[in-house]
Amino acid sequence: MLRGGLWAAVAAAALVSLLRLDGSAPLPQVVAFVPLLAPGLLLVLLAAGLLRARPLAAAAAALLLLQVAWAAPQVAPHPAPPRGAADLTVMTANVEVGRADPDAVVAAVRDHAVDVLVLVELTTGLADRLDAAGLARELPERVVEAREGAAGAAVYARTPLRPAGLVGGTTFPAPVAALELPGRAPLLVAAVHPVSPRPETEGAWRGDLRRLAAWSRGAGERVVVAGDLNATRDHGPFRALLGTGLVDAAEGGPGALVRPTWPADLGVPPLVRIDHVLVREGAAVPTGSRTVALPGTDHRAVVAGLAVR
Repeated sequence: MLRGGLWAAVAAAALVSLLRLDGSAPLPQVVAFVPLLAPGLLLVLLAAGLLRARPLAAAAAALLLLQVAWAAPQVAPHPAPPRGAADLTVMTANVEVGRADPDAVVAAVRDHAVDVLVLVELTTGLADRLDAAGLARELPERVVEAREGAAGAAVYARTPLRPAGLVGGTTFPAPVAALELPGRAPLLVAAVHPVSPRPETEGAWRGDLRRLAAWSRGAGERVVVAGDLNATRDHGPFRALLGTGLVDAAEGGPGALVRPTWPADLGVPPLVRIDHVLVREGAAVPTGSRTVALPGTDHRAVVAGLAVR
């Protein structure tokens, strides 16, 4: 009976792994939890060894090696920051339809010396409360597309910003801001929020990520994409977005495997990283990343350091 249960666990892991291999496969919400297969497979491998069940051990080991191969790109180090680069700290947060604590958001901006703040699910009410809490003093420049519900987004900054349009065709508005930096060409900062991949919205989710990738390919070298992408490296459409030349600031080193951002309101650590700061290495090199708890929202914020060329 124990062997049968272990074989069932291996079969389930194999099925989920097949979904991950096929970037167009259904059930993206299941695929997001692929990294959680590794500890389970390790336990199966140990149990198979104790039972001297060689075929079971071989199957579990093969799937575990596949997990290691998928994790390897995340822990590969980023290049060293270029000489003369300017430090830039970018923070992004999903503020859960305006429910995040504005004082906590402003405190995080202040405590982490944030230069650029990207918010999604920003409502007009929260935008006003953030300014009342001091955000206008910390980050006076802004390009804001506040909306009721989950559709709002904004970019705030210390240095001048100018509107640079929208990422075309996405379900929620994805404003783009040109960030002026002394002595350097502007950076295009896109505040993005592809729709959540529920069964009824999976097609729209794929379309949002596809349109974002198309925008990234045509936006030039100096690009930062930040927000709740509702996707991880285990999703084919997200890997296609990275394939346009973007890198994830949260990757690089073993810490990349322990920086999940969602769900953050269940009294246990978050499980998956769906909030990202992505940058084209022609524009900047990531220098570190951390997550920050914000009361009132089910996401952790991401704070990323960038060495801007």
